[in-house]
Amino acid sequence: MTLSPSLVIRIIPDHGSAVDWTVQPGISFRDVLEAVAQVMPSGTITSFDYEDEDKDRITVRSDEELQTMIHGFFWLNSEKINQGCALEPLVIYPRAGRSSRKRNICGLTVNTRPTPGSINTAMPAPTNTTIQPPQTTASGVPTAKKDTSNISSILSRGQVNPDQIQHLEILGYGNGGTVY
Repeated sequence: MTLSPSLVIRIIPDHGSAVDWTVQPGISFRDVLEAVAQVMPSGTITSFDYEDEDKDRITVRSDEELQTMIHGFFWLNSEKINQGCALEPLVIYPRAGRSSRKRNICGLTVNTRPTPGSINTAMPAPTNTTIQPPQTTASGVPTAKKDTSNISSILSRGQVNPDQIQHLEILGYGNGGTVY
């Protein structure tokens, strides 16, 4: 009979001190959320993150993803387990549910109601528009024009340069990258 090593999950809240919690490998996602709710009673926790072997943050939202996290943790530490060494805790970072107001910091809206002329799917050709050639240096290299306009005018033109973006808060992580 092979005994499964005990698993210690370290819950690191945004504010406050970390809490270590010893669990069995068959724990459910709901159990983890309930434990996190005891550590962070003021927020609504809907998921949590952990760091994989590449130090990428992975979000866990289901039992299946939780079991994948646990199996990956034991696989990464299999040599320590075989040598009988104590394992470091599996660190998780709770993620509070965000209100739509907090997600939409620019106050953007999408009009989904059809207008009388929107039934036609063909796009009309623009009239009286002048296309400006890109500005270049003496060597012919394109230069980015600095614009200190407000967010409304930038978004209305549909062109945003990297120097016009401020990273205020990380909203999430995923396979496609980080959402700020």
